[in-house]
Amino acid sequence: MKRWKLCDLVPPGTSGELQGLLCLSVMICAFLYSVWKYAAALTHGLETAARSLHRMTDFADLIGAQSDSASFWTPPVFFPLTLVVLAALLLIPCNYYAFWRGAKSIYLMRRLPDRWELARRCLAIPLLTVACALLLVVILLPAFYGIYLHLTPEDALRPGQLDKLWDNFANLFLPFARPERMYY
Repeated sequence: MKRWKLCDLVPPGTSGELQGLLCLSVMICAFLYSVWKYAAALTHGLETAARSLHRMTDFADLIGAQSDSASFWTPPVFFPLTLVVLAALLLIPCNYYAFWRGAKSIYLMRRLPDRWELARRCLAIPLLTVACALLLVVILLPAFYGIYLHLTPEDALRPGQLDKLWDNFANLFLPFARPERMYY
């Protein structure tokens, strides 16, 4: 199996290290924001439950999948990862356009014996970024749920937490909660 260098995965004249570092730094920022937003929501929910002796806020509310006060200014926990995916998908046409600039290397790329060279150079880093963002969601969602179950007292838990989460799963990534999907 051939091992590619980073410069082999981007258009000519483009820095593979810079593109990789940019994608990595955006992923780290999205990860830190998600953790910070969840920690703040969990702390507020635990304080409210302890102070008023009521039940704990639903897990779906804490991560922003459902809420009666959801708006653009209160995005879900995973909303930055949605922006990372959109930015990575926007990088694909930018990489393709790079072949049309200057010496127009697109003509050479189409004549190469390896017919996947153009696709690899346009898609490799953006699709790797998308895969890392999805992997981060797959790792963080069960971790956040485990922390929620561990820190919430048994008598403060409401039943049906996972049902509410899966009913509103699409809202994990959108800035608005749809009112017809909310529980009251």
